[in-house]
Amino acid sequence: MLLRIFFLGLIAIAKGQNDATVLVLNAPQHTAYVAFDPGVCTRGCGPVNLHGTTVTGVRLQGFKLKLSPVTDSTHSLSFASGRKPATDVPTTSEEAADIAWIASIPDILKKAGNSGDGKASRCVTNPAGCGHSLAAQMPLTSGSLQTCHLIQVPGAGSGNDTVNAFDFESTGPVVSGQALASVATLVTSITTASDLTLELSSFGGSQTPTKLTLHPTQCQDQPGLQCIDVFVGNVAPENPNDSLETAPHFQQFFDLLDSSSGGAVFTPRLNHQRSTPVVQPVCRNQFPGIPNGSSADFTARAVKPATVISGATGPVLAAVASATVGPPVAAAHPAAVQAVAADPSIPETPFSRPICPLAVVAE
Repeated sequence: MLLRIFFLGLIAIAKGQNDATVLVLNAPQHTAYVAFDPGVCTRGCGPVNLHGTTVTGVRLQGFKLKLSPVTDSTHSLSFASGRKPATDVPTTSEEAADIAWIASIPDILKKAGNSGDGKASRCVTNPAGCGHSLAAQMPLTSGSLQTCHLIQVPGAGSGNDTVNAFDFESTGPVVSGQALASVATLVTSITTASDLTLELSSFGGSQTPTKLTLHPTQCQDQPGLQCIDVFVGNVAPENPNDSLETAPHFQQFFDLLDSSSGGAVFTPRLNHQRSTPVVQPVCRNQFPGIPNGSSADFTARAVKPATVISGATGPVLAAVASATVGPPVAAAHPAAVQAVAADPSIPETPFSRPICPLAVVAE
């Protein structure tokens, strides 16, 4: 049996030598949650509204998560490698699985010549006293942690999507960056297919811990195998006015740091020149609560810019001719979608659900 935990959205990973701690940030407009496939959690879970879609799970509001065996005290966590030296985009699925595609705050500060060490120790040892309010914390002590999905950029009309590097901007010189991970996963094999218990306890210990029994089900992407798939997410609503060019929420990761980074706060910016045809890790790519169920929908989609459409109310951002538009937009403006899709003269521009690449900090 496989136990897989997927992390997506505004989440930082405090990385140690052979362990790590997942930090789920509280943030405006974001919903932090743990969710499951149908049949995995049959008692104690309920519907969680993710900005118009519903998943089965629990909303995270100041919880520490424990799930044996991956949160036990063995300290044998491994990190996927394979990235070639001095590369900013992967060329094989093996390279794409490297954990190094998660943006590293310590590396960004070092490249910028900043004295900050990128450590977030207090958020690990005392989540209630973290410099940025946390929705959840989860220690990881065993299994293998890898990149599961890279931010994918839609080809403007060509259909040839790419994986691009993102550089990091602040008030100083631009820091040369890399492709960025939007989903990570921890995988471990368990000899016997059996129920597991996920415990959610409040940071202050003021409430009785909630215990959820998780049942194995058939793996969604590997027929014949049993899986318990757990999804820890922190997502914002789809917003057609957000640009793929930057990831504005990334700046909040700097609030986690123990020491000052000299006021330097970095924002990823898409580099159009440094890209490769799409290459992704071998990993599950369907996630509950993401529009159309796809990780690609979570990260990027091509649309046409705001245009006043006859019969629609106000400026509307509608889909390209292929109608690749999220359900909330399509439902609100069906006439506009049809009208703009039929007008090839309106240029395309990429947009997405607000991009929240994962980040690594130091313990």
